[in-house]
Amino acid sequence: MKKFKIFSICTLLVMLMFVGFSCSDSGTGGDNGDPQVENPNDDQDNDDDQNDDGDDNDDSDDDGSGETTVEEDKEHIELSIDNALSALEDLGKGDLSVAIETFLQANAGEVDAAWAEDMFTELEGYINTSSIEENHRFDFAAHAGTYTWNSGSQTWTKTSASGQIVLHFPSSSSSNSNDVTVTLSEYDDTAVVIDGDGFYLPTSLSTKVELDGTEIFRFDLKEIAYSDNALPIPTALDIEIFTAPFTHQIMFAKNSNTEYQFSLTVDNNGTLVTGLDTKLTLAHSDYNNLDEDDFEMLTGTFNLTQDLAIDFSGEIGTLAALDDPSENQINSLVTAEVLYQDTKIGDLEYSAEAENVIIIYKDGSSETVDRYYERFAEELELIFHTYTGDWVSF
Repeated sequence: MKKFKIFSICTLLVMLMFVGFSCSDSGTGGDNGDPQVENPNDDQDNDDDQNDDGDDNDDSDDDGSGETTVEEDKEHIELSIDNALSALEDLGKGDLSVAIETFLQANAGEVDAAWAEDMFTELEGYINTSSIEENHRFDFAAHAGTYTWNSGSQTWTKTSASGQIVLHFPSSSSSNSNDVTVTLSEYDDTAVVIDGDGFYLPTSLSTKVELDGTEIFRFDLKEIAYSDNALPIPTALDIEIFTAPFTHQIMFAKNSNTEYQFSLTVDNNGTLVTGLDTKLTLAHSDYNNLDEDDFEMLTGTFNLTQDLAIDFSGEIGTLAALDDPSENQINSLVTAEVLYQDTKIGDLEYSAEAENVIIIYKDGSSETVDRYYERFAEELELIFHTYTGDWVSF
């Protein structure tokens, strides 16, 4: 079995989010006419069927506990996907997306931005990015100033300013004014040594983009710290990104020399769209000599909206060391539970028969996750088709 299949199980969020992912038709699915996958544990669940009194709703308890039926669980998963797609549609129609579409003249995955490329090529005469390669440092103070694009002469003019780099330029080739303002500020860096050479890496930066005075994008590098060993990897990270109307919070922390924590939350005007909280454990701290089997354990929770979550745990180092792991080996090394509003509604496992990930519901029935992520991907493609064109292939 291919290694990418293994790691798709460890991080099932890739299959559910399905951003930038496409795959061939596996021929398996759920309620869409595809065969269900037999669960080897079905025998132990048949006792419940013997107590069936003919009521179609016997999947639920009659004691008023509020336990859901499997059909309700499926509906809740579909509802969470609908809510996520609705939020992504807000992003697709948001101020930033519309501005990018206009700026790039995007259409079905094709762009016509030669005018913008020419404009920023002219800017290289003022902002010397090649000096970064030569000096291993971006001299922010030397480039501070306000840069204004003149559409008539197709040139930039620079006026003095301290502490900021400000760009004024049009939002499209047909715009009659410089209605876009980009501001870079609060830049700082620190000296590090990589393979005996000195470099300067950023420790703080704030960038915002405004269209007609309205903020449509912001990037805030609030904190980043680097280790002082031979490979200066980040030991702490705090980033906030605004992509109107979404806010993204990215955090990374070194808990110990062999344990790292990463979290990502994305919200739409205060409502959670997706989130990921993971912890990675390494076999040792010799970062220059890490192999794939040195990544011992990955645990965490992936949220799709605030209601649907997947708790997962994987001994990924052990799994990576296996040339051709069996179904039992995969499922013993990787576990994943699906929860709706903090209540478990199913397990995720790898099925060799289906060559896919399956969801096993609490009544023992099972099906591949195709029924969920294929629809998600297809509707996601429609939302962002202007930029991506056709990319889903089943």
